[in-house]
Amino acid sequence: MNTWQKSFLTFGVIATAALFLFPPQITPNRDVLFLYVMNRLPVDWLRLFLWFLGILLVTGLGVAVNKEEHN
Repeated sequence: MNTWQKSFLTFGVIATAALFLFPPQITPNRDVLFLYVMNRLPVDWLRLFLWFLGILLVTGLGVAVNKEEHN
């Protein structure tokens, strides 16, 4: 793996960990906020899934685009 691939992979791991540590939760006034996981509020699973797909897409594209570079 080259430097760009490692940086995109690191971004993906950190972003995924942050997303699961601060998932989108529905607050009592029907807002959706990224709060700490221990708040015991209901998680907005659709937004969590969509954010995870976005992170996976950016990470995958970053690794794939830089695959042949600097080999």
